[in-house]
Amino acid sequence: MTQLKGEVALAFHRQLRERAQQQRTARLQDAKAQAASSGKEAFDLGKLQTLYDTTQRGRWTDLAQQAVVYEYLYYVEYPQVPDLQAFARSLDEIDYWS
Repeated sequence: MTQLKGEVALAFHRQLRERAQQQRTARLQDAKAQAASSGKEAFDLGKLQTLYDTTQRGRWTDLAQQAVVYEYLYYVEYPQVPDLQAFARSLDEIDYWS
């Protein structure tokens, strides 16, 4: 196996990171389209914050970062959850067992 070093390694890393971001964006777009056609409640960080403490994990204090993370979880990782209240219950359950 070839070991990459220096600028070649950095360029390869950038390429992998860009590809991963493109795939993540595509998965989110697909999941949002499916959610819209199924009648799933639209994601709203403000509403989620009234149902679940989004800061309790201590990692995401920036609201923009919270929105990105929780929106992805809501649409891509939990496609079967119909609304934010059910999503908040799922997050609470995960926290309980963590």
